[in-house]
Amino acid sequence: KPAILSASIQDALKYKKGLFQSTQLRLTSLEKRMQNIISLSFNLVNQQDSRIMQQDSSSMKTIAAMTLIFLPGTLIASLFSSNFFNFSVGSDGQSEVRLSSYFWVFWIIAVPLTVLTVVLWRLYQFSTREKLKNRPVRWRNFL
Repeated sequence: KPAILSASIQDALKYKKGLFQSTQLRLTSLEKRMQNIISLSFNLVNQQDSRIMQQDSSSMKTIAAMTLIFLPGTLIASLFSSNFFNFSVGSDGQSEVRLSSYFWVFWIIAVPLTVLTVVLWRLYQFSTREKLKNRPVRWRNFL
């Protein structure tokens, strides 16, 4: 009887070993599936973000194009409507354009203001880029 008992115990242990190996394979398979699901959800979120960014990008291109079209005309209109230029007809019937002696004030104000605007824009752009680099990844947003 001890040999039969020993054989049945060995069979039971082999069976249990097979169950453990099967469970291990299932766990490995489930882990890979979970990694695939996480990767898929991450890619889907990135795809959606990419679409939104493309829409924003095209909107910004439209705004930039409109600015490029209308800005030169606006500058010319504002300059000629100011008191820096005096359009008049001279005593001999010829039209004259006289430049104000204060025309230099325009450049004294416009150039520093333009430089200040560009510097502030670059600082804002740099600050935004640094915030995006240092932002922690939040996995709960991807699942």
